[in-house]
Amino acid sequence: MQEKRPFAAMKATCYFQAGHALSCRSRPQQVLDFRLCGRGFEAGETMRMPSLCGYAGVLGGGGVEVRYAGDSNQVIVRLAGGLGNQMFQYAAGRALSIRHSAPLKLDCSFLHFPAKGDTVRIYGLDRFNIQAGMASEQELPAMVVQTINRRRYRGIRRMCASIRLLCSRHPRSAVIEECAARSAGGLEAVRPPCYLAGYWQSERFFSGSAGVILKDFILRSPLSSTHAAMARRIDGSMSVSVHVRRGDYVENPAAKAALGALDVGYYAKAIALVKSRVPAAEFFVFSDDTAWAEENIRRIVPSVTVVQSGAAHEDLALMTMCKHAIIANSSLSWWGAWLNRNPDKIVCAPARWFADESKNSDDRYAQGWLRI
Repeated sequence: MQEKRPFAAMKATCYFQAGHALSCRSRPQQVLDFRLCGRGFEAGETMRMPSLCGYAGVLGGGGVEVRYAGDSNQVIVRLAGGLGNQMFQYAAGRALSIRHSAPLKLDCSFLHFPAKGDTVRIYGLDRFNIQAGMASEQELPAMVVQTINRRRYRGIRRMCASIRLLCSRHPRSAVIEECAARSAGGLEAVRPPCYLAGYWQSERFFSGSAGVILKDFILRSPLSSTHAAMARRIDGSMSVSVHVRRGDYVENPAAKAALGALDVGYYAKAIALVKSRVPAAEFFVFSDDTAWAEENIRRIVPSVTVVQSGAAHEDLALMTMCKHAIIANSSLSWWGAWLNRNPDKIVCAPARWFADESKNSDDRYAQGWLRI
């Protein structure tokens, strides 16, 4: 334990412990100018002072340089959508944070306050071994907070929130929109501090850190007893996961217009292709509409096993255990195939990812996947 050393600042004597982080809530907005009063400090030593919450100091040249902690070298990524989308967003942010040795934080505000017409989602990454903290509202860029306030408040409360925002200080992080990043060729030129806004549904945004991402998406807890029994069946057979995504693709007008559910013809072609290469294949169907799967997929494969849907992270875990995969135009089944570590796996994916066929979906597919 290093000795505590005092220094004076603004008529107060403060204490810090070299190399340790301290925090408090006083003076969060005021930039203070102070000088080191102790002796024996080394240049380049970092610290946080309890009277200067939100500010970081770096010792050097006998003095202390103070800067707002919100401007620190960190990556914040916006979470939106279901578990599969959140995994893509985390993976892009994690890869960027690794590349620049920067901390990663997650912004869950858009899960709490979704846009009108969006399917309501919950945070799901806590089921995995992820390495990220949660961003506070004070750490978010002002334009992001403004968007959140428009969703959160109405009338006079919205106006008051806008006034508070104008009077507060938020970090000067660059907001990186996915469409702009794609036009620029990716995230290679992006430097922290930054805020990633988008879905980032492509392996290109994290391929350089694939090994780390694989470890991060290991479940923290064992499967439930029901799913553990199914895992044993999957492990003991030439298992093929078949993911059928319907739900909001059928019921939500916005999701239906953007993506839309796949028809039974796609599954018939994909199953026939897999059976031609794996005669002993056993098919396990995962779906948010098991009644549709029972009626339609069982007509193609009478012996199919329709897995009773559980929590999304457990269904995903079972999909990754299968030897081969037939995926939907869904981020969850994408991860079920990508996390599958069978070196000889066959992955069938729909050639049409979007309902709008003019949209380019080439980078949605990993190398070696077959488009049906």
